[in-house]
Amino acid sequence: MLAGIFLGVNLLANASLRSAKIDFTADRLYTLSEGSKNITRSIDEPITLDFYYSSKVAVGLPNVQAYARRVRELLEEYVRVSDGMLLLRVIDPEPFTDSEDRAMQAGARGIPIGDGGVRLYFALHASNAVGDRRVIPLFDPEQERFLELEISRLLHALTNPDIPTVGLITTLEIGGARGDQATGRAAVPAWQIARELQPIFDVRRLDPRTGRIPDDIDVLLVIHPKNLSAPARYAIDQFVLAGKPLFIAVDPHSEADTPDDPSDQVAAVSHVTGSGVPDLFRAWGVSMDPEVVAADIRLAIEAVLPGQREAMKYIPWLGLGPDNLNRDDPITGRLGRVNFGNAGVIDTLPDARTTVERLAWTSTQSMRFEAVRARLLPDPKRLTSVFEPGDEELALAVRITGPADSAFPQGPPPGVAPSPIAHLARSEKPITVVAVADTDAFSDRFWLSQNALGVTTKVADNGDFLVNALDHLAGSTDLISLRAGGAFSRPFDRVNELRARAEDEYRAEQLKLEQEIRQTQSRIDQVRAGRTDSSILVDPQVRQEIDALNARLLEARKELRDVQHRLRRDVEVLGLRLKLINSALTPAIIALAAIGLALARASRRRADRHALAQLSTPQPRADQSHANP
Repeated sequence: MLAGIFLGVNLLANASLRSAKIDFTADRLYTLSEGSKNITRSIDEPITLDFYYSSKVAVGLPNVQAYARRVRELLEEYVRVSDGMLLLRVIDPEPFTDSEDRAMQAGARGIPIGDGGVRLYFALHASNAVGDRRVIPLFDPEQERFLELEISRLLHALTNPDIPTVGLITTLEIGGARGDQATGRAAVPAWQIARELQPIFDVRRLDPRTGRIPDDIDVLLVIHPKNLSAPARYAIDQFVLAGKPLFIAVDPHSEADTPDDPSDQVAAVSHVTGSGVPDLFRAWGVSMDPEVVAADIRLAIEAVLPGQREAMKYIPWLGLGPDNLNRDDPITGRLGRVNFGNAGVIDTLPDARTTVERLAWTSTQSMRFEAVRARLLPDPKRLTSVFEPGDEELALAVRITGPADSAFPQGPPPGVAPSPIAHLARSEKPITVVAVADTDAFSDRFWLSQNALGVTTKVADNGDFLVNALDHLAGSTDLISLRAGGAFSRPFDRVNELRARAEDEYRAEQLKLEQEIRQTQSRIDQVRAGRTDSSILVDPQVRQEIDALNARLLEARKELRDVQHRLRRDVEVLGLRLKLINSALTPAIIALAAIGLALARASRRRADRHALAQLSTPQPRADQSHANP
């Protein structure tokens, strides 16, 4: 009967309780965020998800198999939340079959496994009822923290297939400019970043003097807002307060901002190269000092400046790697390197109501440098000679979210045309602003390189930085709210910490012994190479030297084994401690708890018996206390 009940309950639960779950993972890996749930519930037409996974090819690859289960279970959670709008089909594209051909046609990217042309497919293809298609060509386990974001972005793109419209406000010639023979001004080619944005977005150039941003603009891109008029700043203010996203790049010193006549030395010195919107920044809870640039001796880029013969570290030009980029934000989480030139410093105001998250920052070997020095004295040696690190990480790019008030509390400034849309004194929704204190980062010279043959290569991910930001901001509010999730792989942090500490402690001794072993072995080889086999057997001095060398070799190897044992000692002690806790301490605690419970019950039973005995014993009546014997 017990066996039958056990099997019956399990069969019933498997059939009727598949959607019931409790997520005990620390990072809620199997629970969709509210943003993903809203995107999934907003799907208004059926979408078919084809999950291509070569399960037979993946045998022997446990990391891939575990991650594939993770992806499939997350997709099943999307299907559960979609209320029937998502259909999941799991397809195993076996090698040299029609299913493999279909996977290739769907856009899946196969990974060669071994010889013979066998490929592993691990992709997702999605299509809706009208024929729109999206694909994730390969699920990369290294990018697992962005798994939910990628799937939600794919679903959002199918539900909203129109190309996002980006409104561009800039005082730089990002899109290029024609030459003018009358003034002698040469033609300016379009920046590479402008060419990369065109296929992805509908980029619409807006007049820097505008007093209102059109309603059909999905994302506003502002680069180098120099001397921006009050109506234009008001238009940006109202756009942001309405809950629409903004990407803004300001700069204390933009090298891309050059005078009309570069040969005019007087104009070059007096030409203003900085930009900023201090009133808007203040309303959003941040500030940028227009007279300060960030310098960093550790992240400085080597460059050959005009008048210099050799490459030297130029401390206002910074190359930021993964340690100085926010790995938890989808905008910067996948970037490998971003270069900045004469970037400003973005500070969070003490009374800020918004939440300010860093996207890019310097190392602690940085300094707030006077912008005028970088503008007028671009001499690497002189700048380095006055460098004094301030032991402070300086924010170069930030994401600003949350409630905010208008920078124009009195209403529209003079010059703004009357509008039927009411003035917003505070944000209707949480604002979303990505602010970067540099504009040169997006010019070609800071992330592209051209060799002698004219071939252009990418040396940094600056272009991807801007494209990622606009692509992320162009999504819905739910999509913008998504961040990197937790990791499915959970390393033994304590063990890794013990191992790293032991390696630091014994590394010098280990290297010394390894070097001594190599030198001893090399000496033995030299002695053997200089003698014939017969002379080694006959000559006692040679035999004695080789025996001594072998003895030292054995001793050094023994010492090295001792060092390696000490390297593992703390980890082994931790393992023994955990085994003791699991095998002895935990059962002992349970046993003691059981004994304590038994003793408590026995004591309670004795107390009950004693009370019952007292109740059953006759007691003398009060009126018999003086009776005669």
